[in-house]
Amino acid sequence: MSRPDANQVHLPERAGETDEERRLREAINDGVRRLMRALDAAIDFHKAPAAAKRARHMARGDLLAFALKAQHAQAVAKDEQHSPHEA
Repeated sequence: MSRPDANQVHLPERAGETDEERRLREAINDGVRRLMRALDAAIDFHKAPAAAKRARHMARGDLLAFALKAQHAQAVAKDEQHSPHEA
């Protein structure tokens, strides 16, 4: 069984993204790839029992949730900086 997501792009490029958004996206993708490779090596993915592979799948889901929340946080911060604050 191969690791189809070990080198996958987790957050795709968005049309019209700024340089700042691109840098964050690339950093997140790089970090997720490195963490997945480290986990795959730690569990010896090709020989890992099914329970370890299920746990890996859940860990990957948590990383993707982090990635999406990080992008959202950046978008919210950008919106807040460019709109008037309510008192």
